[in-house]
Amino acid sequence: MSDQASTQQTDMGASRDAVPGAPRDRVAREASVEAAIADLAMALIRSASLEDIASLVLDNAKKLTASPFGFVGYLDPQTDHLISLTLTKDIWDVCQVPGKKLVFEEARGLWGWALQHRAPLVTNQPQDDPRSSGTPAGHIPIERFLCVPAMVGEDLVGLVALANAEHGYTEYELALVERLAALYALAVQQMHSEEALRSALAQARQREAEVTGLLDGARAVLKHRAFQDSARRIYDVCKALLGATTGYVSLLTEDGSENDLVFLDSGDLVCTVDPELPMPIRGLRAEAYRTGRPIYDNAFAGSTWQMYLPAGHSQLDNVLFAPLSLHGKVVGLMGLANKPGGFSDHDARLAAAFGELAAVSLMNSRTLEALQRSRDDLEARVEVRTAELRLANELLLAEIAERSAVEAQLRASEERYLQLAEHVDEIFWVYDLGGNRFLYISPRYETVFGRSCQSLYDEAESFQNAIHPDDRQRVAEAFRRVGEGYDVEYRIIRPDGSLRWVTARGFRVPDEKGEVYRVAGIAKDITKEKQAQAALVRTERLAVAGKLAASLAHEVNNPLQSAIGCLELAEEAMAEGRAAHQYLQVVSEALDRTTRVVSQLLDLHRQARTEERQRQDVRQVVEDVVLLVRKKCEMHGIQVVWEADEDLPQIELMPDAMHQVFLNLVLNAIDAMDEGGTLRVSVARTAQPLGVSTQISDDGIGMPAESLQMVFDPFYSTKAEGLGLGLYISQGTVQAHGGEITVHSREGQGSTFTVWLPA
Repeated sequence: MSDQASTQQTDMGASRDAVPGAPRDRVAREASVEAAIADLAMALIRSASLEDIASLVLDNAKKLTASPFGFVGYLDPQTDHLISLTLTKDIWDVCQVPGKKLVFEEARGLWGWALQHRAPLVTNQPQDDPRSSGTPAGHIPIERFLCVPAMVGEDLVGLVALANAEHGYTEYELALVERLAALYALAVQQMHSEEALRSALAQARQREAEVTGLLDGARAVLKHRAFQDSARRIYDVCKALLGATTGYVSLLTEDGSENDLVFLDSGDLVCTVDPELPMPIRGLRAEAYRTGRPIYDNAFAGSTWQMYLPAGHSQLDNVLFAPLSLHGKVVGLMGLANKPGGFSDHDARLAAAFGELAAVSLMNSRTLEALQRSRDDLEARVEVRTAELRLANELLLAEIAERSAVEAQLRASEERYLQLAEHVDEIFWVYDLGGNRFLYISPRYETVFGRSCQSLYDEAESFQNAIHPDDRQRVAEAFRRVGEGYDVEYRIIRPDGSLRWVTARGFRVPDEKGEVYRVAGIAKDITKEKQAQAALVRTERLAVAGKLAASLAHEVNNPLQSAIGCLELAEEAMAEGRAAHQYLQVVSEALDRTTRVVSQLLDLHRQARTEERQRQDVRQVVEDVVLLVRKKCEMHGIQVVWEADEDLPQIELMPDAMHQVFLNLVLNAIDAMDEGGTLRVSVARTAQPLGVSTQISDDGIGMPAESLQMVFDPFYSTKAEGLGLGLYISQGTVQAHGGEITVHSREGQGSTFTVWLPA
């Protein structure tokens, strides 16, 4: 409580435990207090509603303190808003505040101070109290005010407030309201506990229903021989759990072009479509077949999928398709529709589990059919050969011998298969999610990664040490989601320093309950494909560059024509005795432009200047460039931030060519900051692989996503007067050093160019 409040209470002349008045009055009042406490305790014991308890607290507090007004509220644990349960009881009609409400989203005024400081507050002069923010127009005048926060331990759960007692509030009245607030806090805590219990119970019942439904579906798989019977039971259970009203189960035809209905459940809908019409694989069904995952649309009635429904089809507000997959191939669908309120991701996962049960049922049905056919065939053969038992025995012996030979051939075939699996180009692996370990790694891993298979058995994530630093974060993120399956492409660096490209795919392996407990995957070395692709891209770029260079002939012809015309004008001027300086100046500028164009075209053809390489410190080359542009940066209001590691490795460089590369990148950064900004240049050492990385960043206009794909293409420029050769030539120079140049940019937020050179 503030010093002012403490002073006010001291002036009241009553101790915190003393009961004012004559002895007989004090006894009666204490009896009233104890009766009120007893009433509240009984209300708690019989689990009365929080609203009833709040009303009981307010009634007793008003009666015991002779207060005509007050309110009791609790804090919503989700929003921290104060919700008053008692405002309408005695002051709702009296208060004339416009837009009054029972929920207070922000704590303010005297009661807000009590909530924020978690401390009781008593003031008999609220109009002079600095903690008061005043009352809004139409509010009941507050002449005296008492407020106590309801606490459960250190947790604030509610508030009890009183106003305008007939006499000034005392320490005694504050103490008895604190006792009432303590019991009210227990009621709020009890309400929260009951709500949490009801929520947990509802979730448990839902989970129990789902587990029971899955067990029911599993029993249907074991019970029914015919797929139509088991599929119908599985569908009915899934439909009931999800709350859908219509649906069907279908199987893919042998040619894979259509759905073949197993059964259709139209529910209460009227559908006039001929059931004999084919069901082609299109629309949202095609997406389920393509992805092999459950898919749903809660706005189906207004979506583009609606166009695929035939005339006379019943209205579908929302739909969900769960695939039936055998051996990694989708062979059918379970469709559900028109769930009130729409489907959820949880519904999709649950439907997928029932779809897997239906797929198992289909496999069992087909297996039983095959076994039945085999049995019928065997019985027919037995009947034919009963009369010739001896011959049959001889034939049986011969068949046994033949089967033994076949088994021997099968074992040999299996051995050859294992040998083949051990020597194919792909890396096969199996990962145990529960144990976070690899169960199998094919020997091809050692050939591609240059590391032992045993290293993976010892530490599952050790393969990430071989991944290129720029790809490591992305691959680590994919591997953390290995239980979901993944498809990722990345670079690795072998122990000998060579770089290779690898593509890896992971596939989920569910157990008998449909839960993923393993992941099987394939990884392949695609370095040659990447190199071939890069060579093809370079060839195409050079071809385009040649064509564009021819089309840019006018870039040379135009200034030359201007120069020729100005020379003729200069001759005429000199012949007439006039000054020809202005014409000669134009000629000089035109020839300068021609020289620049020709120089850039020659650089494009050569990719990089032929220059003797020298072992140099990259930091010195970059620092020279920074010093060269400092004056220009000052003129444009640009701050330069320069950072460089110590003890950088020496690199074989073509100094002039790399100086031009860094100068081009720095000038581009300056041009991007017309209104000033910060130019950041840093040089750092890289360990894996060993080299030097130079970053040049600006906070200028940045580039849109479509420009990033073409920024290194010849003759592409974002500048109005640029030829678009600077970055193309710079890329060629860096690649000639065995390095790499990359760019990260976002429109309106600046760009960062990174040049990495190997040591």
